Amino acid sequence: MKVAEQTYNKEVSDNYKILSKSYEGLGDYKNALKHYRLHVQAEDTLAVWRNSSEATRLELENQFTQQQLKSDLDFQTQLNKQKSTRNWILFLGISALLLALGLYSRLRFTSKTQKILQHKNEIIEAEKQKAEASERAKHQFLANMSHEIRTPMNAIKGMTDILIRRNPNEDQKEYLDGIKQSSDSLLVIINDILDISKIEAGKVELEQETFSVNEMVHNVHTIMHFKAEEKGLELINDIPSENQYVQGDANRLRQILINLIGNAIKFTEKGLITTSVKSEQAGDILNLHFTVSDTGIGIDEDRMGKIFESFEQAYSDTTRKFGGTGLGLSISKKLVELHSGKIWVESEKGIGSQFHFIIPYAKAETKANVLPAENSITIITEALKGMRILLVEDNTFNVVVANEELEDAIEGVHVEVAENGMIAVEKMKSSSFDVILMDVQMPVMNGFEATQAIRNLEGEKANIPIIAMTANVLKEEVDLCYQAGMNDFIGKPFDTEELLQKIHNLINNKS
Repeated sequence: MKVAEQTYNKEVSDNYKILSKSYEGLGDYKNALKHYRLHVQAEDTLAVWRNSSEATRLELENQFTQQQLKSDLDFQTQLNKQKSTRNWILFLGISALLLALGLYSRLRFTSKTQKILQHKNEIIEAEKQKAEASERAKHQFLANMSHEIRTPMNAIKGMTDILIRRNPNEDQKEYLDGIKQSSDSLLVIINDILDISKIEAGKVELEQETFSVNEMVHNVHTIMHFKAEEKGLELINDIPSENQYVQGDANRLRQILINLIGNAIKFTEKGLITTSVKSEQAGDILNLHFTVSDTGIGIDEDRMGKIFESFEQAYSDTTRKFGGTGLGLSISKKLVELHSGKIWVESEKGIGSQFHFIIPYAKAETKANVLPAENSITIITEALKGMRILLVEDNTFNVVVANEELEDAIEGVHVEVAENGMIAVEKMKSSSFDVILMDVQMPVMNGFEATQAIRNLEGEKANIPIIAMTANVLKEEVDLCYQAGMNDFIGKPFDTEELLQKIHNLINNKS
């Protein structure tokens, strides 16, 4: 017991139990009870130690387990984090790859599209250059055609007019009238082709000048009277008695009326042609409604939509029977629309046609100084008596025409001829003239160079009025004349009255 008590373990409890049994066997129940109690106490102590140890063990085990679980959880969390990071990295990598692929595809598509666009642009540019080259070729062709045809036409028309004025025999007059009508028809065709080309190219600019509507209609009727008379037609007008003055392009309105009246005369065998004008004022704008009526062949309803198209006529046999290009009405329509107006036709087959057009004009504040057609030329020729004219022309036939026309029109006129620009400059240095009629295309020195040389002379001679008289009638050619220093322009074949009017205007302005 003494030894066992030093360790106080299971043996102590067992020893107390043996002693208790031993005292019980000796009959010493007091000591037996005492040692039995010590045995129970030892057992209780051992139980407490065992429980405490077990609790400690369990606690340590639990701590270990928790630590293990915590370690496992931390590891799993770390693993999950790493896995999540890997997933994000993978996701971002895949996204970057897809983005890169998308960008690459986009770049390829863009590059391909740019190449296609570049190719198309190259094609467009090539077509543009081709169109421009074609336009230049067309322009050059028209310029050449105009000059080459108008030059002999000037001689044919001029000499025919001169011979008709020389009182020919009746049989000769019949042939001369035929030549005149044929040359007039050919000139109409040339003018129509040039006009439609200029309009379609957008090179027609409307002038703004004050003119009398009434006088305009009277002048057109004066011009068209002889054509109507040749077919036995009556040409009348129905216009307001009060003179109306407007601001606009008188020449283009004249062209429209001449086209429509000429068309009416062409397609009318008997009866009359009537030109009427009505006006409606809207503020400062005067809407003029023109109507050209005839008693001609008329037009079927299903054909009326085509007659304003270029190179179109109402019937397939019209050109063979009546002639023309089919451009007159198309030109009139384009000119009316250029004025922001409208044009239409009403017709009944076999009864006649009425061509209507409305153009808005600004009312003029001041009246135009317009002389009646029958009186103005007389006043002009009186004012030009005895004037000196330098005619610069290399074509012999055109020299004859110009000489004869001027001598017949102006009393006491003196015309001196220079065969080219260089001779003209020399004549200007040694002589004095009132006006120069300058051709453009000439050998040695052309009209542009001659004009510039004359403008460089000293004194008043440098300011002499110069009128370009040439077969080059395209706008670009006309502009070159003004740029060279010429004062005015008239195309060949020239109208004598128009030429006299231009000379008179320049002489008056100079004085």
